Amino acid sequence: MERLLRNPAVKEFLGIRKDPDTDAIQTTRHPDEFDKLLQHIVEEAQNKKLGSQATSAKIKDWINTLRAEIGPSDTYVDPYLITDPNTISPSARGSKIEGNTKGPANRIRKAIEIQKALQSYGNTKLRDLYRSICGVSLTEHPLLVSVGIWSFLDTLAANQGKSPQTAFNSYFSGEWMKANGLGGKNDAKGMSNALKNLCDGGNITKHDKVAAHYDSRQMANDMEVLTPLIVKALQKKATP
Repeated sequence: MERLLRNPAVKEFLGIRKDPDTDAIQTTRHPDEFDKLLQHIVEEAQNKKLGSQATSAKIKDWINTLRAEIGPSDTYVDPYLITDPNTISPSARGSKIEGNTKGPANRIRKAIEIQKALQSYGNTKLRDLYRSICGVSLTEHPLLVSVGIWSFLDTLAANQGKSPQTAFNSYFSGEWMKANGLGGKNDAKGMSNALKNLCDGGNITKHDKVAAHYDSRQMANDMEVLTPLIVKALQKKATP
């Protein structure tokens, strides 16, 4: 897999680039298209039809043939991280792109299902907020991430009809979760707890003179727990 991903033609085909500041691996392909294109690379890495010692020129010819056959679009999106293999489609998991994923998360996982929903939802502020909170180091800038998450979730709830006086954890209540088919009692309890953590943490970080939300591992876990809720909210029409 690494042999293929080092090839310039493959990188261009997948829209792969390195973040100039962090060297994290990104793509500028739309998540749906990236999944489809990457699957061709994964299949070649598994089947080795080109041969294990394929030259760079041979790989480039194969990519040009693929391009002619499947016709990837010329449309690109803002770069997003693909270092975490969990942002890759289930069919492509197990073939790591690059990077160490052991130990505590250094960033909020950029969930591909949320990215897809954000593309369809069409709210630039929400899309940019999500890209920012997933692109900033949790270990180096936990306070920025905490406030960013608070803003993202509050904006999401406001787009659904939340009043300015209502906290987003109150808006996304157990009743809201039940009405939107989000699992059983235990699932709702976990999501309610995550919402409270992020709402309280963001508020404290924004308003208290000294106290702040420094628990980066908890923030990462809370956002993971809330992924189904975020996707469900983005699938609902925004309230004017």
